[in-house]
Amino acid sequence: MVVAVDYRNALLDEYHIKFCQLIERNTSPQTHSAQAELRGMLKSLTKRLTHQVEDINPEQAPRKMLRFCDQYELFLLDREPYDHSLLPHDHGRAWGMACVISGALKETTYQQVDSTLVPDSQCVYTPGDVVLLHEGLIHVDSNPTPQRSVSLNLFVPCIVGMKVYVQQEKRVYVVKPGSRPLSPQIEDVVEWQGL
Repeated sequence: MVVAVDYRNALLDEYHIKFCQLIERNTSPQTHSAQAELRGMLKSLTKRLTHQVEDINPEQAPRKMLRFCDQYELFLLDREPYDHSLLPHDHGRAWGMACVISGALKETTYQQVDSTLVPDSQCVYTPGDVVLLHEGLIHVDSNPTPQRSVSLNLFVPCIVGMKVYVQQEKRVYVVKPGSRPLSPQIEDVVEWQGL
């Protein structure tokens, strides 16, 4: 187990340097060329980390932070079979990518029309697929299968100002960094707004 953790840490250190160099080299990391390069790096890291997935215990922490720095955050997200617990949310001022490691990931995107969220599109992603999550995108992801679903998620910069949309209450909650987009707990809420 110690060898696996040492390997993972060395691998994350190697990719930390690559991610930071790419982000610093591009004044706007949202350009197509920067996104393509980040996508390639994320897929490469995912392949090399795949055998590490069993280290995650979804009952302890469904979100395992691997790296958190000024430029980006990188984490594993583990979803239980048939997990539909997340609420529609955005990622604040960040944009990112999620690479499916195992299982499947169903993403539903939304458009805000007046005070209602209207489903816009749905797509199911399988291992090796990379989902682009642009700044301002309102979406929800779920696990539509009987197997657990794990993805490696990269956000640039770190997620700050994430909004969670609770349609039944017609409210939008801005939550603290690191909060999951579930029904917001009072200690996670920074502010709330009308939908």
